Amino acid sequence: MKKIVSIVAAVAMASAMFAGEPAINTAVTEFKGSASVTWGINLDTKKTGFDNSTSASLKVNFVDGGDKVTESDEAIWGEIKIKTDGMKAENGALSNAAAAVDYAKLHVGPAWVQITGAGTKVGGFEPVLATSSTDGEKWGAVGAVGTKASKGIEVGYAMDKMFSVKVDFCSETTPAAGIYSDQYAAAVKVTFDMVENLGVEFGVSKNFTVGKKYWEYDSNDLAYFGKAEYKFGLNDKFYLKPQVGATLTTPTAKSISTSSVFAVLFGWGAEKQDTNIKYMGKKVSDGVSVAMKLDNGVIKSWTSDKENCVTKTAVASVLIGAWDSAKLVPNLTFGAEAELKNVINTSVTKGVDGDKTYTDYNTNDINETVYVSSLKAEAKYKIDLDGKSITPAIACAFVGEEVNYKLESNKDAAKKLAETKDGTYHLVPANFYLGVNFDGFVPFTTFDIDYESARVEGKDWLNKGKLNFKMTIGF
Repeated sequence: MKKIVSIVAAVAMASAMFAGEPAINTAVTEFKGSASVTWGINLDTKKTGFDNSTSASLKVNFVDGGDKVTESDEAIWGEIKIKTDGMKAENGALSNAAAAVDYAKLHVGPAWVQITGAGTKVGGFEPVLATSSTDGEKWGAVGAVGTKASKGIEVGYAMDKMFSVKVDFCSETTPAAGIYSDQYAAAVKVTFDMVENLGVEFGVSKNFTVGKKYWEYDSNDLAYFGKAEYKFGLNDKFYLKPQVGATLTTPTAKSISTSSVFAVLFGWGAEKQDTNIKYMGKKVSDGVSVAMKLDNGVIKSWTSDKENCVTKTAVASVLIGAWDSAKLVPNLTFGAEAELKNVINTSVTKGVDGDKTYTDYNTNDINETVYVSSLKAEAKYKIDLDGKSITPAIACAFVGEEVNYKLESNKDAAKKLAETKDGTYHLVPANFYLGVNFDGFVPFTTFDIDYESARVEGKDWLNKGKLNFKMTIGF
């Protein structure tokens, strides 16, 4: 405690010198806790048991966050911004007790040279979808591409509410040479913001290192990125938001990889809400969305002077989702999503026989897999009873049993075969949940009854599941 007081005193002296910036503001911002007891029965084993859990939180604010930035009316001047998120303590642990340089740049008229925060990776785009839980919480995300180099400068030029251009030129240190590595890369990033609610961005990253690259697993010889999104208001409540993002990379001289996502959201509420009911991811938006993600890779490898093999892999995924947090129907929260995947793998051998060239598709070299990979739905309804509430909930999830198509080819013809385990396609139940919450009947106390079952491993049905009764006391 003495240590914290001394740190606060030091910050107080600093804040006296820089009034209006980070300031002392001691307050308890959170003090809460809860305890619960659960009794449950495993309906498969017929065994029962208790579980207890507790949680408590104390958050204290000592110093508010703030920043300080230099200003000048000169045509050429240096700007630096220093910021802090303040000083806080949570359950005895001191956090956010540091200051950092946000950026530093030399202004030359409307242009600048920034000496912090440069980097030669370009892009990074995550579409806003109604639901996105099939692939974690970032379904359809297009990652940053290019060579990772971050020691250098950024030269930029911007016109307010029009566009900005940034050119980053960087190197990276190596264990052997330190900063004198000759490992260089550059990136050009262009952003357009001349139309309200329209965002357009392009980027190119190039590796200039000669010879063996130090960034063996985080480098592209050449990489491109582009994205565009527009929010079109239909009225005061509803809107359309089309979105697209794409990358093209050349990890080596013998390979090309592309990734793209196309999405549209018909929305009517908050975006990327941190909530769910059971199986959906906790990044949901009120609306209905349709998105398609395409990933394609082409790799060329030479097996001899006269023969080479081209391997192609393509993955197409479509996600359809809907979510509403009691905006359309009061007290009713619901969501649903379905994902369809199409995976194509090919291996083509091209060669030379004398003065003739040939293309050989070996048996099973080309195959295509089409399946619904997941289907989820969940809902809850809050019944208000004069200060009390009963909230029943239901949720279910299915996984897809794959349907395999194989293309068998030779020099003369090709035929398509459909192969399944039983000749039919079906969805397999993966999880099922029923629950009800009682709140307000006893002060500071809630009651829950939950039932959940899961897929039996290696089988196409659910187990009998588990039934739990829970009481929670807290504030």
